[in-house]
Amino acid sequence: MAASTQPLRNRAPIRSRYILRLRLGSDEYAIRHGLKQIRTHAARNGADCTVLGKIEIVLAEVLNNIAEHAYADHAQVGPIDITCTASPDSFRFAVLDRGAPPPADVLRARPMPETYHPDSPLPEGGFGWHLITRLSVRLTFARKHGCNCLRFAVPITRDTMCPKDGE
Repeated sequence: MAASTQPLRNRAPIRSRYILRLRLGSDEYAIRHGLKQIRTHAARNGADCTVLGKIEIVLAEVLNNIAEHAYADHAQVGPIDITCTASPDSFRFAVLDRGAPPPADVLRARPMPETYHPDSPLPEGGFGWHLITRLSVRLTFARKHGCNCLRFAVPITRDTMCPKDGE
């Protein structure tokens, strides 16, 4: 789908106690703002700092992949729709975009990039999908009607404690 010549306007969030729906643009500022809204929603639904960190890492990697790859050939910012649903055992996500489809083997498990000597620059790429697959469960992808839909859940773990500031 060709990029619209109209500037993208973020849709006002749709909130209920357990569900948050957002539409945001694929630019870094909109993504950062969306991550903040989702973090607030998850915290209101009982996520501790460990779960909040996992949510933020996974979702940041997913959104970064959309911005850098799905919308790479678009001159304008593309829309990203996110639904976050709090449940007793996890936070479930559906992330939709109208960008280019990912490679066919997008959900295939990959090893971490090779490590390098500490004085060498870090390798570019390969870390994101590894983090996504390690920190989330029930990861699925479908492309329908020109739309990419990635679904996943971040489990709620109650057996970890968060350190208090200053300790």
